[in-house]
Amino acid sequence: MECKDCKIEYVKKEKSNGGYFLATQCLNCGKCTGSNLSFSLVGGKENLNNLPIYDEDLYSEYYKKLSEYQQELRIKERKDNFTLWLELHNEYLLTDIWRSKRDRVLKRDQYICQACLISKATEVHHLSYLNWKNEPLFELTSICNRCHVKITKLSRERNNL
Repeated sequence: MECKDCKIEYVKKEKSNGGYFLATQCLNCGKCTGSNLSFSLVGGKENLNNLPIYDEDLYSEYYKKLSEYQQELRIKERKDNFTLWLELHNEYLLTDIWRSKRDRVLKRDQYICQACLISKATEVHHLSYLNWKNEPLFELTSICNRCHVKITKLSRERNNL
């Protein structure tokens, strides 16, 4: 997240004891680019009065926007990683190992959906992915397509996927 019209200037930033220290801040976006700089950069302490005061509100707004931007990037990265994992998972679902587990789980549950206990189970759902590709059968359950769609949708919404 870059400022489109960066205007970095020296500013004076107040200390807790009432004194000031020298910093730099973009007067457009509020980003603080340096602090506790040497007063020699502005010709000494005597020139402090000629400098604008550090704008805390502008910096707070910048930080808020930065945090939102970083959150968006994390969500995008999570979605990209999920897309890759989903491709690998779909490949796994085509293996003989998965087909064998799937058949055993459906038989164990007598082809009854374990979510609604009404419909015929046609799919097998992972209760957990902790042991993905090496899952014990108790981490799998038989489920109908309608329940599977609902559960998957809720899970993805909860995880922002």
